[in-house]
Amino acid sequence: MDSALETLVSNAETGRLDPIFGSQHAIWVPPEVEVKALPLYEEGDDSPSIIYPVPQGWGRDATKANMFPLHEMGWQCKTDTSGLLNDFLRLAQEEETEKGLDAVQRFAKKWGPLWLCSNRHHIRRYFVDCYWSPTWPFLPYGDSIHDAPCSWNAVEPVFKFLQKAQQAKTVLDITVKLQNQEPVPREWWIRLHTNRIIDNQPLRRRSFSTRFSEESLAWQKFILSTVVNEHLSTLGTPRLWLHWVRDANLKLVCGLGFLRAVWVEIAQILGNVKIFRYCEACGTAFSRKRKQKYCPECRENDRGAKMMSARRRRSREG
Repeated sequence: MDSALETLVSNAETGRLDPIFGSQHAIWVPPEVEVKALPLYEEGDDSPSIIYPVPQGWGRDATKANMFPLHEMGWQCKTDTSGLLNDFLRLAQEEETEKGLDAVQRFAKKWGPLWLCSNRHHIRRYFVDCYWSPTWPFLPYGDSIHDAPCSWNAVEPVFKFLQKAQQAKTVLDITVKLQNQEPVPREWWIRLHTNRIIDNQPLRRRSFSTRFSEESLAWQKFILSTVVNEHLSTLGTPRLWLHWVRDANLKLVCGLGFLRAVWVEIAQILGNVKIFRYCEACGTAFSRKRKQKYCPECRENDRGAKMMSARRRRSREG
């Protein structure tokens, strides 16, 4: 076996691509975030939103913006993504309650913005959100498909964090069902907007429910793969980038923001590079290493083992 391939296989449990490709992340984290109810898109009822500290007018033109002004305000670039996917999946359990708002605020302070583009004319084919990204020479992540540049106004609705987390968890939930050859609930597919994909496939005259009741497992795997690929395409990630200043390095570049790194993680899980499972104690989805039975929170102070022990005790007593 080729030595590079051998290295990848030997690291499959931890999901490390670094032995073959270096990794490059640009997760810019603000010094502080605020939650405030604001009109959504300047119309309708107020919606709880995350507000980030930025210079006035910063980010309105992605072709001219760079990260230096944010760094001067205390923003920090985080490159370590340890725990990111697990933190994000935990948001999928939250709602727009006070507890949920606190959870999103903590997450945004730790992992930064979604970087949702605020140019309302930027719509993708299947997924309606566009994501802001500065372009070369400031960061090697850009290239807009639109005539007008992306813009960002440093205000992001809380429900968008929850929605994106629920979609990510749904993809992994469906993955488990398909691996076990179990039927996937129809509402899970609807949550991912797969009806938009199916409408563009052959035999689209048949109803949504008919397709999924009659089609093979292979068809559903194809649809799920399309969902993941469309997210990667929309986010413009990942890319291979040759970096040669002193020593030449080939890097796998995820791009700006945590969401790009999340979908690269999910793609690796579906591609059997990383291992995913549900916590046996609390049921939370998490990306695991080795033969871990519990999520990171339940591993602290043996919380998961204690919960399982108490559960077994109640079962015997009942």
